[in-house]
Amino acid sequence: NDVNEAPFALELAADTSTIVREVDIENAGFEDRTYGDQAWGRGAPGWQTSGSSGDWNPAARSLRAEASEGDNVAYANNGGRLTQTVDESFSANSQYVLSVDVGNRQDNAGHGNYEIRLYAGDQLIGTADDGAPEEGGWSTVTLNVNGADFPEGFSGFGENLRIELVNEQGVQVNFDNVRL
Repeated sequence: NDVNEAPFALELAADTSTIVREVDIENAGFEDRTYGDQAWGRGAPGWQTSGSSGDWNPAARSLRAEASEGDNVAYANNGGRLTQTVDESFSANSQYVLSVDVGNRQDNAGHGNYEIRLYAGDQLIGTADDGAPEEGGWSTVTLNVNGADFPEGFSGFGENLRIELVNEQGVQVNFDNVRL
């Protein structure tokens, strides 16, 4: 894998063992573009964006650790979102673990109301929001979804998985190091 692709850890439940395999998430660390400190762009390669969202290179005055991985991060301002559909379909026989590092700028007052979402096609299969990290810091938000928890015939089975990073309301939220 190059630095712009992150592994997607997929646990496939077999009769007596679990198989973990990696599936790439394009530009999972938001490193496809090069910026100087505090420089930013609208959109993010590999991600569909809407509202005010994209990638940027934070300086320590915004985030103490700057990025949780690499140099760049994603940003989503009030109502902004980043979305990516991966080349893996939802299965009843699989467990999925989506982890995303969430940053809280110290040079903004407060923290946006964010949500991490996982879809199978158009069906929402899980959400996570672990609150705001400390000002200037990062925390990892993890979402666990087990295909076996869905009823037989669920319309999302066989559909590609889609990740959404959303700022529902409020000041900027930062995302980095997306793993599934």
